[in-house]
Amino acid sequence: MQRYLWNQEREAQARDLALDRLAECRADLIAVAEQIAKQLCHTHGQVTSPEVLRVMRQQGYGRMLDKVDRRFMGCVFCRGWRRIGYEPSGSHGRPVSVWVFQ
Repeated sequence: MQRYLWNQEREAQARDLALDRLAECRADLIAVAEQIAKQLCHTHGQVTSPEVLRVMRQQGYGRMLDKVDRRFMGCVFCRGWRRIGYEPSGSHGRPVSVWVFQ
């Protein structure tokens, strides 16, 4: 009987590949989200993805956001950002990451 162990390195590579592919397909939306995230972080010292999504809707990107899975935000915070904690601001009070730009 062969056992399959979770391979952290392989999982990280698969995640990075998926994020790279997503970044290619949604580059315009990700660029807007990155810009807004940096502005919010500069103003407030930290930022969460729900804050970025809220501002994007206020700026008229609602229709674009309705067509994509919210997990695209992983591309926004994968490079140059550092997670400093969590706060219960997700749907139903679920914890979301709090980020700062390095």
